Amino acid sequence: MKYFLLMLICISSLTAQNHIFPVELVYFNAIVSNGIVLLSWSTATEVNNYGFYVERSDISMMFNTIGFVIGSGNSNAPKNYLFVDSTLINEGRYFYRLKQIDIDGHFQFSDTIEINYNLAGVGENWNKEEINFQYTFENGVYAIKINNKKSISGDLLLYSILGEKIFETHIEANKRTIIIPANYSSGVYVIILTSNSKIIQMKKVVVVK
Repeated sequence: MKYFLLMLICISSLTAQNHIFPVELVYFNAIVSNGIVLLSWSTATEVNNYGFYVERSDISMMFNTIGFVIGSGNSNAPKNYLFVDSTLINEGRYFYRLKQIDIDGHFQFSDTIEINYNLAGVGENWNKEEINFQYTFENGVYAIKINNKKSISGDLLLYSILGEKIFETHIEANKRTIIIPANYSSGVYVIILTSNSKIIQMKKVVVVK
């Protein structure tokens, strides 16, 4: 019996050594603002990376999957990811982690991060007077006007309330108005402005048709 147990331990150790986890995670962060939790993470390299399951728990530490973000497959360059969680209702402490899975079904968990969620929003790290959004609905399109006092260039992203990225465009420093085609159903969306992989501004948008 002892010999058989030793064999199992040796086989398990060899299996763990032979499998190289396919993703080098650089960071995993969360920002809370106006009832929205924005998760962001970055990878340095990826090998056969299928993607990331986003998991959340309350203080019970019983994690549930709340979404999925597809990976980049194979990459030797830094890759940045975002996920919007706007499904929280009750205030309190919450925990998030990533379950990274490769194309062979092997997986690994990220470190767990904690937020203190309240409906008013906390953790904003920008000056609203420097960057803000105004949007109007005219002639079948959304005109998003950006008050960009610091002339920041970056990327503008539009997410559904379920965390799905549905629009992305680059913004030059001297550009003030971005046109987003309004071919989306009625509902709540989230606009995010990033620059150099940092979150600059985030705002809810309500589409009514």
